[in-house]
Amino acid sequence: MRRISPLLLIASALVLTLFGVWDLLHVKRLLEVNLNDFGRFYYGMVAWLAGGDPYAPNLATPVDLGDGVVLELLNLGTPPFLLVILPFALLPPTTAIAAWGVVSVASLAVAARTVVRSLELRPGPGEWLVAAAAFVGFAGTAAQLVTGQVVWLLAGPFALAWRASRRDQWATAGALFGLLAAFKPFFLVFGPWLLLRSPARGGGGFVLAFGGACAAATLVMGVDAWTGWRGAMDEVGWAWLPMNGSVLGAFARALAPGPVFTPFVDASSWVRPLWLGSAGLVLVVSLIRAWRAEADRAVLILLLGALLAAPVGWVYYHLLVVIPLLAHLQRRPPPGLVVVGWVVAFGFPFAASWLFRDVASLVATVGATYLWGTVGMWLGALRPAPPSHPAPT
Repeated sequence: MRRISPLLLIASALVLTLFGVWDLLHVKRLLEVNLNDFGRFYYGMVAWLAGGDPYAPNLATPVDLGDGVVLELLNLGTPPFLLVILPFALLPPTTAIAAWGVVSVASLAVAARTVVRSLELRPGPGEWLVAAAAFVGFAGTAAQLVTGQVVWLLAGPFALAWRASRRDQWATAGALFGLLAAFKPFFLVFGPWLLLRSPARGGGGFVLAFGGACAAATLVMGVDAWTGWRGAMDEVGWAWLPMNGSVLGAFARALAPGPVFTPFVDASSWVRPLWLGSAGLVLVVSLIRAWRAEADRAVLILLLGALLAAPVGWVYYHLLVVIPLLAHLQRRPPPGLVVVGWVVAFGFPFAASWLFRDVASLVATVGATYLWGTVGMWLGALRPAPPSHPAPT
């Protein structure tokens, strides 16, 4: 166990205190806006239980951004994911969000335990303090708390899927990644990788789990649920929101006039072609590099590539990156400047983007820190780690 600098411990304690208050303010905001994203899922399923459309506008879908800007952010949860929400829709709103929080934190604890045990980490009190400060200061934590999103719930299954991959337990890995893909489509990138690495067990497990989850949702909610989900997806026009660290988010902010940000240049017609070209390149390169990479690096490459290529790579999803990243860094410790870059990129509060929304050059640079941080990690992960050698005796 390495000795931690007293200065780092003091800084961690300050971050834990200051950002802890900041995060609590985001919880307060969640309760003020009809439970935000969780409310969209929750009230959508309440409507479905009453015979309505889960993807229609509901109490939580309008969002007032100020200055007369009101967005209609629809429920985008896939039908299999809405089955997870169904039990919560049977509860009163306050009880539902409390229960959602308990289950989410429990899944997060499973993920932490899985990582610590799998990597044989032995953190002391100082390391736990630094880790807690990093978690609290991470912009994705505030984003998760203000939205009530699903990433903490996904952390446990994702960690178990990662562990199964590194143990060559391909049937388990395939089944877990297949379920994750049914809930969040950006996990579909793991399907081709599993088919290449283990066609029968990994690929078969993925297809069966994904297909089974989709079939279950269809049996319970009907084919109309998929039609409603597709219609809601077609209405998405908010990729420019500052939480989005994907390539599309950066292009939408920098190249297209929007209700909040001033673009660097008005080239709206180029946004979609540039995004599709960039996303295709990132996914192809990710799959090629992940094909023969060790499991830790392969999972890291694919997850980062998926977040870059997806229409929305909300910063709270980057919490999942920590799981394979820690394993990769055991083989290749990062230089200090790289760590500083990560802290700056992912510690930047998304709400601060509103301060320079009229300065186009800052919108394209500082306003895209999550993108630059993700690109940097992805490029670093593409390089194979040096082979590990046994210590001399």
